[in-house]
Amino acid sequence: MKRTLLLLVSAVLAASRVPAQYQTGITPELLLDLEKSCVVDAHFRAVQNALSQTEGRKIAASWQVTTNVDAYFSHRLKDQKITDQKSSGRCWMFSALNTLRPVAARKLSAEEMEFSQNYLFFYDKLEKANLFLDAVIGLREKPLTDRTMEFLLKQPVQDGGNWIGFIELVKKYGVVPRDVMPETFSSSNSGTVNNVL
Repeated sequence: MKRTLLLLVSAVLAASRVPAQYQTGITPELLLDLEKSCVVDAHFRAVQNALSQTEGRKIAASWQVTTNVDAYFSHRLKDQKITDQKSSGRCWMFSALNTLRPVAARKLSAEEMEFSQNYLFFYDKLEKANLFLDAVIGLREKPLTDRTMEFLLKQPVQDGGNWIGFIELVKKYGVVPRDVMPETFSSSNSGTVNNVL
């Protein structure tokens, strides 16, 4: 069975050998044909050995593509102090606020500028909690085993976000310097807060 699975994976990787008629579904006959079409040669053994000991993404990465990345940019931003999201899922918020930093620093003639991630994080949690409560109220007649209700209750207020969410938060609540609302243990370790919520 183990050998059949390895052969199947190998056959799928070498899909160019599989006739087009097999594109409609997996049948026992197809599995047998795939196993028979797999050539167990030195190349197969090398791939099998590599995949059994190394993460597949590392093997599939193209060194030529990696080394051909142009590290030179037409515009360089003035370096600012590094920000650290610590143990929270706020990468989207940190990166978005970091795009605003050079502009704000230039307009304010400030050498160093950092926005309060905690400030926006508080309002992000508040907005997500409100959305969750609205959704639960809308589903109040449903049993707890309803798929939508299960989904909502599994992770009511997570950390994740995106650019549109960031823009909406900034439009509604603005931004403040980090000194106005600095990081706390809970903002830097948001898993605890999420579990409580």
